Amino acid sequence: MASAAEILLAGALGAIVGSFLNVVIHRLPLGESLVRPRSRCPQCGASIAPYDNVPVLSWLVLRGRCRRCGAPVSARYPLVELLTAAAFAGVVAARGVEDDLALQLPFAAALIALAAIDLEHRLLPNKLVYPLAVYGLVGTAAVDSPDLVEHLLAGAGAFLVL
Repeated sequence: MASAAEILLAGALGAIVGSFLNVVIHRLPLGESLVRPRSRCPQCGASIAPYDNVPVLSWLVLRGRCRRCGAPVSARYPLVELLTAAAFAGVVAARGVEDDLALQLPFAAALIALAAIDLEHRLLPNKLVYPLAVYGLVGTAAVDSPDLVEHLLAGAGAFLVL
C-alpha cells in the first residue's frame, strides 16, 4: 500500500513528465526534434522561460496565453500534465511502490502521448509504436516471464483485431 506522500510524489513526477509529453505530442508528428530548440510559443516562436514552464501552474498564471505575444495556448497542455499526474498517482495508489513501477509509469506515459497524438492528428507514429511494442515485450519478459507465451498470444490477438 502506498502512502499519501508517495502518491503525491508520483503525481508531481507525472505532471513533469506530462510537460515533456506535450513536447512529444506537438513535435513528433511534425518530424521535429524533441530536444532542440527549447520550448517555444507556437505563434511567435519566443522561447519559454523556465518559470513559465511549470506544469499546470504557469498555464493558469498566464491565463492560457503566451507571455510575449498574448496568443492563446491550448488547454491541451495543462490537461495532458494533469492526466499524466493522475495516471502516475493512480498507478502508485493501486500498485504501490514496487520494482516494476519503473516499467509501468513510462508505459502509461507513452500511451498518453499516443492517445493525444491520435486525437489531434489521427495518427499513431511508428517512432512511438515500435519502441513501445518492444518495451512491452521486454518488460513483460522481465516481470512475468512464466506467462510470456500467454501474453504474446494476447498481444497477437489484439494486434489482429486492431
